[in-house]
Order: sequence, then structure tokens, then C-alpha cells
Amino acid sequence: MSATVSTALTIAANSTLREFERAIKNPFLKSLFHGIVISALLDYQNNPTDIIPHLRFGQTTYSFNPQTATALFTGFIKLGQVIQCAALDFNPYATNTPLPITIPHDKFISIAMPAPLISLALAAPHRNPLLAEYSSIKEVFHNIRTLQHAYHYYIQWTARAITKSIEQGLGSKWNFGAYFGIPQEEFLLHVRSRPLPIKPLTSLRYDGHAVDNSMAMILHPTHSSVAIRAANIYEGRIPTDDGLPIVAGKNEDNIHFYSDFLHLFI
Repeated sequence: MSATVSTALTIAANSTLREFERAIKNPFLKSLFHGIVISALLDYQNNPTDIIPHLRFGQTTYSFNPQTATALFTGFIKLGQVIQCAALDFNPYATNTPLPITIPHDKFISIAMPAPLISLALAAPHRNPLLAEYSSIKEVFHNIRTLQHAYHYYIQWTARAITKSIEQGLGSKWNFGAYFGIPQEEFLLHVRSRPLPIKPLTSLRYDGHAVDNSMAMILHPTHSSVAIRAANIYEGRIPTDDGLPIVAGKNEDNIHFYSDFLHLFI
């Protein structure tokens, strides 16, 4: 990977973290959320020693180091769980039931935010796309970058949703303390100081240099298997994120990213 791309991604990691900290200023809550957002996936840089070659019947395929793959994907899953718990006010410590994967659409309407596709990963949390075998090293790193870019975007999505929820007070339909077992009233008490405004999500654009698009596969927006799974999660609606980078049909970069992200979970 070129030095230019490496530097750009490092800057993006720092910028993403700053965006999140604008929403969560309370030291106690910040320490809790840091345990989620500061994961290996936040600033992972391509490392050739993480690639494992396989030779079968004269064909060479490549996979990612399973320990590293698990660490990267775990961070992604945890962020998705934070969003899911917040939408459902689901306290994972107060029940033995699995986390539901359906989010009522009115939850997103209440904060004027698009449905996050990160929840697709929760439909099969034990199916880590980074553990698959691919035909080239380039494709392995391509998929890691796709997942990483989505992670950055949804950290910003979460920061913006938290800010909107805080502004609504007890009238909010979201509780971003739920994942940590914190009731809504207590969470709002900790964040009673007004957070700073957050930049629009459009500040994080899809980086075509960091994630190569030459292997992009365009999925049908409503009839692919992944789209059907998404419809089951989001009350029969196909989620299309009106922010960047995940949105179908607005420009070439976004179409590529939308397709690449969904392709990970086919």
C-alpha cells in the first residue's frame, strides 16, 4: 500500500474519533464508548504478514490471518450492537434473550437518520467475511478496506444519532446507554452538557484510492439475497443511506461502495 494512502487513512481515523468525541464529552461515557470505537479496525494498515496462501489442486487462494480477522470484525459487530441496543432500548445484561435484529422504521424517522446497513452483519454475526478465501491478495485487502470505511462511516453515523437523541431529551426514542446497561434517564444525566455541533456525514467520502473498485459487483437493489435480508431487518423496507458513502444511485463511487459492502455479506 502506498505511503499516501496509509497517511490518508491515519488522518481519517483521527478525524473520525474527533467527530465521535464531539457527541460524547462526559469522561465516564467517553471511556465506555472508547472501548467500542477504538478497535483494531479503526486504523488497521495493510500488513502482508497477515496474508495466508493456500494451494489446492494447483490453484492458489489467499485468506486473512484468522486472529486479526476476528479482532477486526468484532469491532464492527460491537458497533452494530450499540446501534441496535440503542434503537430498541435493549439492555443485554437484563435478559437472556438474543438481541432482536428488527428496528421499527419510526425510530429512524424520529431522528431524521437513514437506516444503517451495519445491522446486516448482525443477521449472521458468526459469518466473518474476512475469513473467506479469495483469488488474490488485492481482493483480501480490498474487502478489509471496504469494511473499515463502513466502520468509520457508522462511527460518525452513531455520533450524529447520539447528538440528535440528546437534543430530544426524554422524548427521544433512542437510548445510547442501553448497550452498557444504562437507563435513558441516567445516560441523559451524564450528557446533560450540550454537545458541540457535528459535521454532516457527507464529510466522510468514499475513498476510491484506499479501496480499489476494479472487483466491484453491482447487486440488484431489491432482489438480491442481501437486499431481501435487509428488508426482513427493516420492516420490509430496503434501506438506502442518504448520507455518504453508502447510497445507491447517486454517483459512481457510492454505487461501488454500496455494492462492495453488501457483497461482503452475501
